[in-house]
Amino acid sequence: MRFLVIIAFSVLFLVSCQKDQVQKKLMHKWKYISVHEPILFQPTAYWAFDENRAYVIDSATNDTSLWGDYTIKNNFVIITGANATMKGGELFKGNFQILELKENTLILARKEYIPDVINDGLIYHEFVKVD
Repeated sequence: MRFLVIIAFSVLFLVSCQKDQVQKKLMHKWKYISVHEPILFQPTAYWAFDENRAYVIDSATNDTSLWGDYTIKNNFVIITGANATMKGGELFKGNFQILELKENTLILARKEYIPDVINDGLIYHEFVKVD
């Protein structure tokens, strides 16, 4: 029984450490790179992450256009909040699967439905780190 408790705590510890490592890698400013048509965000937009918030920043004005709280769970970044929506859709709010998170690159994917544009497909959001 003691052995099972030790294993359970070890697994919880490893999962917690992994989440912290992902969050630490994510906490930067990332330049959005449009890889599909139509362009969902301005090609000069940046996404930034701090300890618990995510932001979309327009580089031309340096204004924050969207923001919301985020959590990391099972290799997903989950963005929530009333200010995480934009006119015409919730392209920033929701569950983004982390496909790649390296030193200088970030690729997120999200299942989207945009009538007359994308019918139940994955949309990839690619970024390069700028800070």
